[in-house]
Formats: sequence, structure tokens, C-alpha cells
Amino acid sequence: MPAGSTHSSTVFAVPYIEVEKGVPVCLLCGHRGLEHFASAGHAAAEKLWTELLARMTQLESELRSEVSNESSSFSEVLARAWIGEIRYVAGQDEERFGQVQQAFAQLMLGQRLSAAAGSLVGVQQAFDRALTDANRTPEPMWKNQRWQLPPPPAPEHDFPWSSRPHDVTLKLSAATPPEVFDALSIQALSREGISAQPDGGLWCSHCEVAVLSLREHLGPPSAEAQHHLRQRSSATSSAARLRSEGWKLSREGLWLSQHRFHCGLCTVSGSWRLVWEHRSSHCHVEACAALSKNASAAAVQSRALHSLGSDAEQAWEAAFKAADRLGE
Repeated sequence: MPAGSTHSSTVFAVPYIEVEKGVPVCLLCGHRGLEHFASAGHAAAEKLWTELLARMTQLESELRSEVSNESSSFSEVLARAWIGEIRYVAGQDEERFGQVQQAFAQLMLGQRLSAAAGSLVGVQQAFDRALTDANRTPEPMWKNQRWQLPPPPAPEHDFPWSSRPHDVTLKLSAATPPEVFDALSIQALSREGISAQPDGGLWCSHCEVAVLSLREHLGPPSAEAQHHLRQRSSATSSAARLRSEGWKLSREGLWLSQHRFHCGLCTVSGSWRLVWEHRSSHCHVEACAALSKNASAAAVQSRALHSLGSDAEQAWEAAFKAADRLGE
């Protein structure tokens, strides 16, 4: 499947899961993060959903024996019967009724019951009309509910990147005259991870600090410059590993944004360069192991991401190649 294409969510055991930047979102409960799917609140909602699915499937079968699915009234009857069933299962809990109905309207109809429905489009339209009449939920945005492969981060925007890191770093020494530092161009500074800020100051993305003196920050004799060299080397190594292995991160709930990493599994974030350290940490390894053995919706999502490995790897490499071309 080409990069950027969509993957049908019918492969998931629980269809009310989306992925937004690598983070699962429960459309039934409205909560984000993998940890939500281990909560008692979600377990109760999932039980309700499972009971509802069983009843609605049975109800459709009964209706099909009474009303031909070729009949123009079949869609209307089926849609209104389903809404009545949601009301029955949810009982008097108005909030739960709204949650279940919204999740069903957005996802369930087109994924679980489409094989049985005589005219899926007709049933969708009838269901939408019934919801509108009841003033319960807005019209579902069907086309926006398909799960998409999370886009890879953008080199340079989400983490420092140079297409030729070893060739383009500045050759400075203790003998470099002071005036040379003041004459360095923006392009030359960018090779060291330094960029101009809107307020006129300078920022080093490698060290993640404001640069008050270029001579102190880049001149080899200073302690600040020695720290910069270590940070630059670490950043180069981390970025190189991102290029070769970064496509694996999203299936573990990890993603990069604006020079920071975020972990939806552990609910933590930090400097982008620490993503590998976090990935190998005891807490994250344990969380991933528990997820792989779990039968929850989040575990299903994680395994589905594993099956899309080749697509993710291709999209990831394409992002780096695009960054390389811009840096030439």
C-alpha cells in the first residue's frame, strides 16, 4: 500500500479506536491514551458496547425475516429499531446514551453490520435522519472516520537534521580569531544547530539553550563549547537512528513533535533525543510487554500497526529523502 493511503479499520476487533499522532482515542468514552483502555470505566463501556452489538445483530436478523431488505422501508425500519435498541441498552443514563449513539453513528454502521444491511448507503442516510430528528447528535462525518497511517515527523521541524552532518560542521579551533564568530552566516550556524529567533536572539537546538556568545558556545577552549560538541554528537547519533529505526516508534505509542517526544503508552514527554532512552526504559518495556499480551482494544490497535510496517517504513524514508533534497 503506498505511503499516505488509508487502512480499513474493519480489521480491528474494536472499531471505536482511532489513532491521532500515534495515540489511540476512544470514541466511546472520549479519552486518549493506551492507559485508558485498562480502566474500569472503559471496561464497563466496552461491556455495554458488546451487549449492544449482539442485540443489534440479532435485531437486524429478526427484521430481515419480517421486512425484505429490498423494500424501500427497510432502511428506515432498521435505523429506527437500532436507535431504539441503543436506548434500551443504555437505560436511563442520558450521557451514556449519547456516547454510545455517537460512537455507533460514526463507526459501527459502516464496519460491523454492512455485510448484513441490504443498502448500506440507505441505512446510513436513514440513521442520520433519525438522529437529526431526535436532536441527539450531529450528522456523522463518515469519510473522516477511517484510520490513517500516522504521518512521520518532519526532519528539522520536529528534530534537528542535517543531510551531511559530518561534512558540514564548522572547523573551529582555539586559534580562530574572535571576529570570525561574529561573521558566521545563518547557513553556517544552522550546521551547528543554531538558529535566529523572532526576538533577534540565537537558539541552539542541540544544547536546547539560548546562545549568548557564539565564541563561548562554539570556541573549542570553553567548557560551553565542549558541551556543545558532545550534544551535537549525541544529536547526530540520535537522528541517524531515527532515520533507520524511527518508523517503529508509532506502534509503541511514541511520536515526535517540535523537538519533543511524546509517549501515549506511558503518558510522558521530553526532549526528542531522549526518545530512545525512554523506549528502552524499564517502565516502557513493561508497558509494551503488557500491551502485547492484552486482548484490549489498544492491544488490537498496536498489533494492527505492526502489520503496516512496510508502509510506515516507506513513508518514513520518504520524509528523510525530502529533507535531504532541501538541504542540498
